[in-house]
Amino acid sequence: MPVKNIINKIGEVIKGIGYIVFFVFSLWGLLICFQLIKYVFGEQYALISLLIFPLTLFFTPWYVLYESGNWFPLIIIYGGGIVGRVLVYIGEWVATPRVLTIEEIDKIMMEAPPGESQFRIGDRIIDPLGHRGTVVDIAEKDGQTKIGVIFENLFLNETLKNQVVYINPIEQKIKRIK
Repeated sequence: MPVKNIINKIGEVIKGIGYIVFFVFSLWGLLICFQLIKYVFGEQYALISLLIFPLTLFFTPWYVLYESGNWFPLIIIYGGGIVGRVLVYIGEWVATPRVLTIEEIDKIMMEAPPGESQFRIGDRIIDPLGHRGTVVDIAEKDGQTKIGVIFENLFLNETLKNQVVYINPIEQKIKRIK
């Protein structure tokens, strides 16, 4: 499995953990707020508080802190929300592919060894930027032999997904994956 895919999976896992943390702490905080409202105002108001739970989660911890000096509901609700959100942001940052600049692409292409010239239909290929694909056609175009490739991981260019792209394997420094 390519490193990019592993990093994307790690980012998705971190993001998933963030959503779980956010959900669990919000639910825990809602139960704490429900119990506090039930104790202070009665069961009817506690049931109504479930219908307007965003306001309940916002105001109840502050009310408890003001009335009794108890930080626990505030830490559970706001702390859990902050930790969950930070994990989601980290996961998104890790999972988002970095876009190479033109200078970086030029440097990679210049440093790559020369490409191969002999390909068969069905060959698995890779270019210097790590894009993988399968040769589906070999054609003469503009007096040059070009291979038709369907790339698998052009995640930044959805328009090329599942389309045949004709390239010069020598100029593009295409290698066969063995």
